[in-house]
Amino acid sequence: MGGGCGFSFLSSSARAAIGNAVDNFPCARYNREKISHAAIGEISAAFLSAAHTLFTRRRYCKGMDGSLRRRKAPFQNRMIGDAPFPNNVQSGSPQKSGGGVSAPFKNNTQSGSPQKSGDGRKALFQNKIGAKALFQNKIGSRACVFWGLAACTALVYLLADIPVSAEYLFARGVTRALSWILGGVTGLFSLSFYETAAALLIVGIPMAAVCFILLLCWKDYARAKAWLWRAAFFALSLLLSFGLLFAPLYARPSAASALGIEEAPVTRSEVAAAADWTIGQLNELAAQLPRDEAGDVLPADFEALARSLNAAYAEAGSYFAPYAVRPKAVALSVPMSYLGITGIYMPFFAEANVNVNIPAYTLPVTMAHEMAHAKGVAQEGQANIVAYALCLRSEEAALRYSGLMSAAAALLNALPQEEFEALYGQLCSAVRREYANASAHYQKYEGLIDSISSFFNDLFLKANGVPGGIESYGSTVRALVSLQKQLSAG
Repeated sequence: MGGGCGFSFLSSSARAAIGNAVDNFPCARYNREKISHAAIGEISAAFLSAAHTLFTRRRYCKGMDGSLRRRKAPFQNRMIGDAPFPNNVQSGSPQKSGGGVSAPFKNNTQSGSPQKSGDGRKALFQNKIGAKALFQNKIGSRACVFWGLAACTALVYLLADIPVSAEYLFARGVTRALSWILGGVTGLFSLSFYETAAALLIVGIPMAAVCFILLLCWKDYARAKAWLWRAAFFALSLLLSFGLLFAPLYARPSAASALGIEEAPVTRSEVAAAADWTIGQLNELAAQLPRDEAGDVLPADFEALARSLNAAYAEAGSYFAPYAVRPKAVALSVPMSYLGITGIYMPFFAEANVNVNIPAYTLPVTMAHEMAHAKGVAQEGQANIVAYALCLRSEEAALRYSGLMSAAAALLNALPQEEFEALYGQLCSAVRREYANASAHYQKYEGLIDSISSFFNDLFLKANGVPGGIESYGSTVRALVSLQKQLSAG
């Protein structure tokens, strides 16, 4: 039995010890005494020697003349001279360790002689060259990805500026599909992702700036460069996301035309006539609504307003996205008021956010405005027209009152002072009191922060192809005159 085990490279005593142990194993428990300590040492040395031989044979092959020839090393940086394993023993017999057990891979032993210091310096130099090449390859691949992403971004914005592709490739295709997916996910939560992201950025950007300055002070330029790469990738990714999710909507046809509203030039007398009709409708409806002690109308239910507006958009036509939008009430509405923001649409989350720290009568129009952005309207003036039209055409008192209050203010502000005062005097006392309360509310939050916010908002609008900036909001007057003619005639 011992001779048939196949251990031909062992001595006769070792083979006999293994054979006796194997023969007796089925009929008795394993007994450590069957194999002596000396036999164990010899078996271990033989196995390690065999393993060393196998490693060596992988590096060498027999030539035509029977001599051993070294195979080509796959990792040249690990070669030193002719030694395929620079830190391993290359002699035919294993080196004995202090305990009597062979050490075939003992460091710094090569054919029984210590490794030369020149070879060590050569290996270190080669390793440094390899690390440098690896770093350069990493930088090169990172640059390729960056410029590829930049090319994709440029292509998206180029196509987004073409009306046909903006309408049918993006507004009714890619942008609508992506917004539907994002809005479906974020709409599952009542939490506003916009204000969460804003809070993280307010805290994170200064911290990142401080860390970057510290890296420069510590002269850790490699990590500072890596941080710059990450910041560049982040900014470019945001730019590409904006190009896919919102930028093409600026090149769409007019939303007013989709609602059957003309934006033809109007005269001052037409504006005054539209304001006079609007004031009459407003006074009639104002007397029917309940009010609080301050004289303001009672705020409408937020979720009920959202359902009513989604139903109104569903009847407005295919120009608007067919999916339902869930507007979010912003928890940090007071800070938003200091920024002069009554609502904001965040395309990265397909999320319509509404500031609830506003006068009650403005809530329906503000919600309709932000939902218009989520439905595919980018221009601020167009979103205003859509919001006014949906509210003025609605049969619900809260929506219609909000539309009349907002339309009357826009039309009156477009008139000269004398006509403004004459028509303003026609308003009932309840409406004038509510306007006064709204003015006092907004004045509480005016200041430097509001001015800075308005400045950057104006720059953003002009950068996205709105020539008048925030002044373009007054362009809705022409649409309001046309809408008034439709409503008074119908």
